[in-house]
Amino acid sequence: MPRPRRFAANPAATTFIDAIDVVYDATIPYDIRFFQSLDRFVQQEPWLTRDKAMIDQLKAIGIEKGKPFAPDTKTEAFSTPVCVKPTRF
Repeated sequence: MPRPRRFAANPAATTFIDAIDVVYDATIPYDIRFFQSLDRFVQQEPWLTRDKAMIDQLKAIGIEKGKPFAPDTKTEAFSTPVCVKPTRF
């Protein structure tokens, strides 16, 4: 949360964290794990005004805020063929 302007003259010290020894896998999964990850973000983050365009589209594939993501066979089949052979750049 941003600090009020009254603190602008005396800003808090910036803390830097060295993450050199932290393993982080930034690979995008091209299978159902992508949608599971997307669901985690939907559940944890607040909706912003700009996000409202995506609400109905996500609901169509079973991702809704406050509800567990439990894809049915049709939804899993939808995600699998597209994700089987990712494009290499």
